[in-house]
Amino acid sequence: MKINFPWSRPLLACCFVMFALTAMADSFISFRQQGGAFPISTASQMSGICMDAHEKQGVKRAAEDLRKDIYTVSGRSPRVCCQGEDVVRYPILIGTYGVSEAITRLAKKGILPERSLKGKWESFVIKTIDHPAKGMERALVVAGSDMRGTIYGIYEISRQMGCRLGIGGRMRR
Repeated sequence: MKINFPWSRPLLACCFVMFALTAMADSFISFRQQGGAFPISTASQMSGICMDAHEKQGVKRAAEDLRKDIYTVSGRSPRVCCQGEDVVRYPILIGTYGVSEAITRLAKKGILPERSLKGKWESFVIKTIDHPAKGMERALVVAGSDMRGTIYGIYEISRQMGCRLGIGGRMRR
């Protein structure tokens, strides 16, 4: 006996479309050197992970996880520092809108889309910016609307590198 629900085909089609969209999500991490790409780790230099000292502990922990994931993938470990310490030419700037002065300033200037951050819940923006501050050549910016948004953005970079967050702990590449 065949059971036919009138909504089964649309549901199946919807699931297929969602799977296809997820599989086709923009991949922004490359393991080959490309012109105009942001260099997290190369033979001659290493990015640093920079954030505001006022960031919440959850963001700091996620940044430390990102440092470990970069080490897992590249064999080299970036330094995690607070903004205002040593300037790195190619930093990964991490911050929460309204907490991080640098992120809030970039959004207020229109360099980051403020409408995607201000007043939003659990959203994030990842963007490369040329010359974001004195001494910086280019930055990979991870900006969150709140603590969770910032954390989700950090783990999106790890996910794109091939690292996963597993139940009961980190699962590496």
